[in-house]
Amino acid sequence: MSGIDNTSITWYADIVKSESKTNSDERCDFLMNALLTRKETAQKLGVSLPTLDRLIARGDLPAVRLGRSVKIHGELLDVWVKENMGKAVVL
Repeated sequence: MSGIDNTSITWYADIVKSESKTNSDERCDFLMNALLTRKETAQKLGVSLPTLDRLIARGDLPAVRLGRSVKIHGELLDVWVKENMGKAVVL
């Protein structure tokens, strides 16, 4: 199983660019409102926090560290789920 590929990241960058008609504060709100906590992500996926942490540590699941917290972007999570639908996940 692989993590998010460059195509998915490019796709997401295009979404952000399409928001360029709004001011920078609105773009920042768009990005920050879409960030999920580890707990929210684990609940959404139906997995435990240790399982989620393993996916992040292996680089399979895209995440960003903000200080001591780890956040997962909701739209990238949705893309990751669609890309890995039906694949066996080895933990």
